[in-house]
Parts: sequence; C-alpha cells; structure tokens
Amino acid sequence: MKIGFCTDLCDGLFDLKENLDCLICCGNFLPIYDKELLTWNITNQVDWIEDHLNKWMDRYPNTCFIFGGGPNDHLAKFYGSNANYYMRANYLQDELMTYKGLKVYSMPWVPIHFSNMEPNAFKSRDIDLYLAAVDSIPEETDILITWNHCYMHKNCNDISEQGDIYLNKKVQSLKNLKIHAFGQLVEDNVIQNATSHLVVCANRSHVGNYTTVQI
Repeated sequence: MKIGFCTDLCDGLFDLKENLDCLICCGNFLPIYDKELLTWNITNQVDWIEDHLNKWMDRYPNTCFIFGGGPNDHLAKFYGSNANYYMRANYLQDELMTYKGLKVYSMPWVPIHFSNMEPNAFKSRDIDLYLAAVDSIPEETDILITWNHCYMHKNCNDISEQGDIYLNKKVQSLKNLKIHAFGQLVEDNVIQNATSHLVVCANRSHVGNYTTVQI
C-alpha cells in the first residue's frame, strides 16, 4: 500500500504523479483570507472547497483522501467532523477511522505556547484541554496525524519549535504505532527518529508537494 503525506494544499493543488492508495494531509488544506475576521475565512473556505478542492479530488477517484486540521483550517475547527458535509474527503478531528485495516487518528491541537503561526485555529485555550486531547489518542492507533511534533531539537531557542514532551510520552506508549506524520516544519538534522515507528515531517517546504511511504 502506498500512502502520500503532505500539507498546505492552500499553496497550490498539485498533480499526483503516481497511483496513491491514500493521500493524508497533515493540515493547512484551506487558504487563510484574513487574520482577524475569522468568520470571513470560514465563508470563503466553503467556496474554495466547492470551487477547487473537491474538483481536484474528483480527478483521483481511486485515492482515499484523509485530512487533519492545521493552523489555517478555521472551517474545519468550527464544524468538526461535520466539515465532511462540504468535502469529498475524510476529515478527522480527534477521531479514529479504519482504512484497509489501518487505524488512522488525527489530533490537530497545539499547546497554548505554540505561537509560530497566528491566528492558529487549533491553539488550545488552556493546557488542560491540550493534555486531554493528547490523552485521548487511542492505544490501537497505527497512523497518527498531528500538526506539531514531539521530537527533540538540538540547539533550539524557540519553545514553540521544540518537540512537545507530553505528546512524545504518549506517542512512545502507542504499541501499535507504525507512522507519526506531522505538519510542522523542522530541519532534517534536528529530529531524533523513534526506533519503534516511522517519523514523517510532511511539511510542503520540507518534502515538496508530498512524500510517499510504502506500508
């Protein structure tokens, strides 16, 4: 099974150069229109889905699309799982789905100190809510989708770029975990890959349009 991972569909919808069983977007699948008028974002994001995103997905009827939320995705945050009403994709927000026997879970929330992209649709309003979201990740998860990462940076001075320790503890406890894919941009040499699962930085600035994993 070949799975693609990406972010930032808002920066341009690309051609899939190969037959993918599944494409997982780890966030920012919607464009941002205004950093202050969030309801304006939601209204325009509905139109963008109908005029662009759905038509793009229609070109690949044999590919399963799974989306997790990112900083831009205010419509997704507002509607939650009901965002699937607008999209021809599987949007997951603190939800588990099974795809060809693989249990896929998306946890889009980021800690309150996370400030490298504002306004962030999924910035937790307090730490307890973030911790509860992390704790809710099911033990049976095979593929975990998040925006922020949980791996150690070397010589990192910005706390919002440092891997989240609490999420790391949860990830390391997931015995069935095969892949952890995240959207936050990090440098090649600052992630210490886990030995028990594959770590995928899916950020478009890092991998290009998308990266693939054979599983």
